[in-house]
Amino acid sequence: MALIVAGVLFVGIAVLPVGLMFVESLRTPQGVSLANYSSLLTGSRQRVLLTNSFLLALSSSTLAILLGAPLGFFLAKTKLGLRPWWRLLLMTPLLIPPYILGISWMFSTDMLRLLGWGNWAGLLATWTFSLPGAVVILSLCYYPIPMLVTEAALNRVGVRLEEAAWLVAGWKRTLWSVTLPLVHPSVAAGFLLVFILSLAEFSVPALLRVRVFATEIYTQFAAFYDFGAATAAASPLLVVILIIAFLIRWLLGERIVSSRRSLNSSPLMTPSSWLPFGKLLSVAVLMVGILLPIASLAMKVDRPMTLWRSTDNSTAEIGSSLALSATAAVLAVGLGLFLGYWRARTNVRWKRVADAVWISLFALPGTVLGIGLVRLWNEPGLMSFYGTWGIVIIGLVARFTPMAALLLAENVRQLSVSWEEAALVHGAEWWQTFGGIVIPNLKKGLWAVGFLIFVLAFGEVAITILLIPPGRSTLPLKIFATIANSPDSVLASLCLFQTTVILFPLFVASGMIFRPRRPSAKEVRGLCL
Repeated sequence: MALIVAGVLFVGIAVLPVGLMFVESLRTPQGVSLANYSSLLTGSRQRVLLTNSFLLALSSSTLAILLGAPLGFFLAKTKLGLRPWWRLLLMTPLLIPPYILGISWMFSTDMLRLLGWGNWAGLLATWTFSLPGAVVILSLCYYPIPMLVTEAALNRVGVRLEEAAWLVAGWKRTLWSVTLPLVHPSVAAGFLLVFILSLAEFSVPALLRVRVFATEIYTQFAAFYDFGAATAAASPLLVVILIIAFLIRWLLGERIVSSRRSLNSSPLMTPSSWLPFGKLLSVAVLMVGILLPIASLAMKVDRPMTLWRSTDNSTAEIGSSLALSATAAVLAVGLGLFLGYWRARTNVRWKRVADAVWISLFALPGTVLGIGLVRLWNEPGLMSFYGTWGIVIIGLVARFTPMAALLLAENVRQLSVSWEEAALVHGAEWWQTFGGIVIPNLKKGLWAVGFLIFVLAFGEVAITILLIPPGRSTLPLKIFATIANSPDSVLASLCLFQTTVILFPLFVASGMIFRPRRPSAKEVRGLCL
């Protein structure tokens, strides 16, 4: 019963608003009409949007693969010390909101001038506010996705198969004839995932004034309140996202909810001469993707007092963002746990469709989901709830629950079902088994997914910009408003504060997890005996 309630609730908050958008876009006072879609691909403006959107997505995903796939190989196939820390550092750009990286690139021109490279600074300033600038920023944000996917795929390759090929044909031929053919479906799925995320990205194109479909959706609704035109502008994105989601599902198969390591011990390592090249690439990516952006923001904060005053003047926005993100994380993890459990334990044939639907909803532009929620809740009988923080929480939960369901389904799949069966045989009810066996064994996964959703919700712009109650704001919206209305030092202070809120607890918790555990006195005595 609990799984049914969770499914109905998810459909109501995430699927119904999107479906209602398209139903309403076809309705006119005269009846059903396709007027909103008639000029979708025929007008010059639409052709520009279509070209820019696909160039941005294709270029960003290609560059992200060129960076991420070698880094995934470096993490999986080299004798690397402190591997968890390298992985954590390299995946950090995925946690920082893309617009923070975009703002830091805007400030990097001043850093070049400070170093005496004025000509390069002018060129960078012109280049940043363009389609190539958006491509580089999104690729630096999303390269951890193909990196993690590639590493997981390499860890699943059978070591015995590689060892047999290596003995016969050597390492290079084993790499090209055995290893890469086995992992290329996962790499292709990583490419497609970055493609649809770049296609749906709103904040970076809006910040850099690049015209794409994601920004057009918001413009048609917020500036003109043209519900039909906004829905029509979203339709190409939705079609492409849905098709690619099914392709990802087909490429990954059951691995989309399971990333278990191969049963054949640890993966086969490459020659030690490859390690310096991997470290060099990693350091270069970390310099460009993390260190230089943070240095650019820190340089703009002229003195510590500016940072203090900026955050002190934004305490209401900071408090709202923290409360909204924490609430959304708890609710999304709770709902995603039931959905993920159903996905991992059900045997129905159409369960694979759920994966594609979840991927599509997660990759859906936040503006689309926000407009759908506005249409669903902006009714006379619901206006008292629509103008509150509750509608923002619903939007954040609807946006991030699909990702929670996918990740937690993987965690549930790694639990032995025999534990639950044994409890049921001994007379335990399902809810007792779920609360006493499943949840305690998923504590680490629940905390990890909850932190990830908290970080993403903390930096969310598209949902909050449409659903925010009148007279209220959040830290991301305050940052966007500060771009045009405040000094650069204030803007940099807010961006630096948001980055600190994300990274500081992450590295503190990781230090506690990765710290080697000292054996207790009892364990030492046992070893001595």
